Amino acid sequence: HLFPPNYLCSNSECPLGTVGPHTDDEKSVNRGVAAHITAAAPGGTRYDSSLTPEQRSSAANGIWLCQNCAKLIDSDDDCFTVELLREWKSKAESAVRKSIVSNSPLVHEPNGPDVRIRASYACGPSFSNIHIQIFNAGRSPIFLSSWFASWEDKKKGPTTTSVRCVVGNLPFRLQDQDNYDIVIDIGERPIRDLKMVGIVDGSGRWWNASDVEVAVIVQQSTRYDNFKPKRDTTELEERLKQCDIEINAAVQDGPTGRKRLEITFTNKSDMPIQLNGGEIKWEYDPPRWHPDAGEGKPKIAEAGGSVKLACAVSLKSPVAPGDTATFYVHDDIACVLVETIVGDVKDKDIKVILYTDTKLAWTATEDEIPGAIREIAQHIVDTRHPPT
Repeated sequence: HLFPPNYLCSNSECPLGTVGPHTDDEKSVNRGVAAHITAAAPGGTRYDSSLTPEQRSSAANGIWLCQNCAKLIDSDDDCFTVELLREWKSKAESAVRKSIVSNSPLVHEPNGPDVRIRASYACGPSFSNIHIQIFNAGRSPIFLSSWFASWEDKKKGPTTTSVRCVVGNLPFRLQDQDNYDIVIDIGERPIRDLKMVGIVDGSGRWWNASDVEVAVIVQQSTRYDNFKPKRDTTELEERLKQCDIEINAAVQDGPTGRKRLEITFTNKSDMPIQLNGGEIKWEYDPPRWHPDAGEGKPKIAEAGGSVKLACAVSLKSPVAPGDTATFYVHDDIACVLVETIVGDVKDKDIKVILYTDTKLAWTATEDEIPGAIREIAQHIVDTRHPPT
């Protein structure tokens, strides 16, 4: 007999209620599953031949999950290992045991910040949209500064941070016990390699969706791969390669009176150029070790950083011959650029990348690019912490 941990899903990043009332007073609704940690029969997920039939059918080999998590752990045994599932079970039972002994409810920091994140695949015209639902379960308002998506593989692949949303707006002040929805476009990076997605608050805390939800997003996006429009852009890319363009960077006075970094793209060719966004990227030499989002998470070696560029005009229309498009870093995420003035970032490893609507992208690494980026980074430091 498996004792469900308070009838909650044992995945601590879920944890959905699984049993509830029915319209018929004599019945109940149950969406929970007593799942096997190691399979009951050969050929099953995580089958362990060293166990006896009695051990395989025992409560010790079971874990209580919601239907979604139960299906997911049997779909990817490389990700959801025996060790991970036993850790889920141990933590879930320990939390309930502590709640019973201390006569206290199962809650998350009732007096501190508590943001709940749910993420799902939203497809979208570019097939790279993700829907993020945000709920402030804390006792005070919280400032949502940006969203992030990470493709970190413990070797390289920096996090992308941006305020650009397809639906909704960031930054946003979310009142206590209120919710907010945004839809983001993660751009050119493939969803199949996505590791984390979530929200950054004004204090720099990361609130990310569960591993289960990210895995579901990856699965769903894979199903839609066959529906992506196939476009032959070879001829257009060859024409774009011949275009005469210029990319400049300078620190200017922004519309709010603050200094800001502006990246100017000038089309000197005789054909319109459709841009699809841009970013600033830099690398650490050597790669930098730092803690991942949240306590208890493993450390990773980060190869570099990046920040998305916003555009002063709509990118729905191409840049006409002779015209310019001005990009900038939003004030609320410009502090990320402070990383570029740390000693392990060299000029040659700082670049601006502007994307077209094909696979072609222009990369600018001229001397003025890192110079302007370092100038605004130093300005951010000086204005936040003026020298004494």
